[in-house]
Amino acid sequence: MVEGRMRKFFEEVALLSQAFVINPDPTVAAAIKEAEKAVGAPIEVAGMARLLLGEGVVPIEGV
Repeated sequence: MVEGRMRKFFEEVALLSQAFVINPDPTVAAAIKEAEKAVGAPIEVAGMARLLLGEGVVPIEGV
């Protein structure tokens, strides 16, 4: 029971096990492997940006 909850937590939190944004069927790791095959070279994740819906949006007063 605890193992299943931990697995679900890490699938949601770890970048490589999350669903790919453009096509949610494969994981990010699977999408990277497909891209490696397409370009014929290894791909390494060097960084990432976390965005939150509505983050950085400044409300306009009076609208």
